[in-house]
Amino acid sequence: MNILLSKTEQDLLFLLEEITKHHDWIELSVLAEKLNYSIEELQEHLFKLEQLFPNLLIQSRKKSIQLQFDFQKPWIPGLRFLNNLKPTLF
Repeated sequence: MNILLSKTEQDLLFLLEEITKHHDWIELSVLAEKLNYSIEELQEHLFKLEQLFPNLLIQSRKKSIQLQFDFQKPWIPGLRFLNNLKPTLF
């Protein structure tokens, strides 16, 4: 699967995966070190994520970020039908 993604797409996917693991504030320096990015690269990737997913709510403070989960809006605007799905028990 990684072969189908560009380096930037892979980086954004890893970043998104990492920030979704945290329900609390995470320091930029810690996240950058974990993903082997400079702070500047991390900030660029976060900006790209916000552009690609306008419903993705990333709050930022001076040196940390937090992903806000808004379950009323799908991350990908074209997938609004997800709001109408009913849970099914098997």
